[in-house]
Amino acid sequence: MKELHNGSRKITKIVFVLAIIIAVFFAGRLVVSLVYWNDARHIEQPLEPWMTIGYVARSYRVDRESLADTVPFAVQRGKRETLQNLSDAQKISLSELYAQIDVAIAQLRAAKP
Repeated sequence: MKELHNGSRKITKIVFVLAIIIAVFFAGRLVVSLVYWNDARHIEQPLEPWMTIGYVARSYRVDRESLADTVPFAVQRGKRETLQNLSDAQKISLSELYAQIDVAIAQLRAAKP
């Protein structure tokens, strides 16, 4: 009986240590994200080909889903397509895509109270 109790304790300790490691990992991700997005260099960055709609939405402080819905082409949910890939798929230039995104952001901001 005592052997079963010691084995149970060992498993409990391992699970506890794993839980702490996971908690520290997610706390670290939270801190990195907060520091990154509170840096003024990442707010309203000029649009670049490597950015995704989600990144643009965060940088310009608009809802990602609303931005994806407002831009006049289909952005598949859950896919992290770059602006370059989106412009290639739509057969439009990056400057045209940037103009469409700028209009969409302005509309979203105007609609926000």
